[in-house]
Amino acid sequence: MQMIPWWCGSYPEAWEKIVDNWFTEGYASTHNAARERRLEMQGPAHHQGSRNLAGYRDAWVHEFIYLF
Repeated sequence: MQMIPWWCGSYPEAWEKIVDNWFTEGYASTHNAARERRLEMQGPAHHQGSRNLAGYRDAWVHEFIYLF
């Protein structure tokens, strides 16, 4: 059974192309190289999470002010 995410439900042809791309040699090598770079990082790869930009800014400024 094929599960299409809600955000692509109206475009099953596009979802099929996305999935097909995941199984190419070029994608696999690029994906693995990026994973290796992320594993070498000291901290998380990104800090924003599900916040919008304004929420991220407010949280970052709050943490920066109260931590230092």
